[in-house]
Amino acid sequence: MISPSGTEVILFRLGDGRYGEGASVCSSADFDLTFSDTASGSDLSVADEANYCQIGSGANDRTSESVHPQPYLPNFPTLTGTPGLSGNPRTYESQGMAGNLLANFVGDDPLSGNWGLRVQDVYAQDVGTVQEACVDMDFGSVTYDMWVSSDPTCSDTTDTAAFNIGETAYVCYVVSNEATEDFLFQSETNNHGQTLTTDLAGPYSAKFGGTGTIRTAVRSFTAGADPQLPAGTTTSLTGSVTVVGSDLYFAAPETLTTSESVSITVAADIAPGDDTGTATSGAANAAAV
Repeated sequence: MISPSGTEVILFRLGDGRYGEGASVCSSADFDLTFSDTASGSDLSVADEANYCQIGSGANDRTSESVHPQPYLPNFPTLTGTPGLSGNPRTYESQGMAGNLLANFVGDDPLSGNWGLRVQDVYAQDVGTVQEACVDMDFGSVTYDMWVSSDPTCSDTTDTAAFNIGETAYVCYVVSNEATEDFLFQSETNNHGQTLTTDLAGPYSAKFGGTGTIRTAVRSFTAGADPQLPAGTTTSLTGSVTVVGSDLYFAAPETLTTSESVSITVAADIAPGDDTGTATSGAANAAAV
């Protein structure tokens, strides 16, 4: 399997002839395999294929056929009967390839381009066809937005603003789940004395395959009066949130932390009504795994 960034991970090898290991003797059709770096079993190679080959146990046995017909998966697209190869092998780690892990994909952007699946059949005696390959992408991420506005809804979604003395600045704190894995809110910290846990705490359902939980807290500050926004200065209000996984692939004790900030400028001596606050658009921060 090849990621859009070019990272390659070999899932299995069954007798490709490179190491004199001979050909596979598992003459059954259909694969139903779930690969994992942490599986308790062996990898899937000729030496260990007996751990996964179901021949002689009611599988789709093709032993009686002198040449396997095309396509090799006779039941495509529906998997019926007992698959010839099934189980939960580790990724291929024989022949000194202990570092061949699915974890090598961590850090690659899964949506930045095309994924590839390379299949090689080095034996001319039989033929096969790859009918379809799909990548079912599961990932965990937390998105934390901080917006500043003269509007308590922060509908203008800006992270830089200017206010006159006495005007009200609203800061909105938004936590959302934009991924496929659920998580639980764990903690929040900030540099401007706000307690947001009550507003933001709870379980977050994934956006894809779930409801896409979004929680928002809003706090107001008076420019030039509240200590967080002194007159004649530009202040950076920062915060961070930490979540803990609560799903299959993003699970406790794994956590994600992301931070965000807004920049607020307060004029030195302009009274309300003499000028207007201005704002420019900004972007959210996100953490992903």
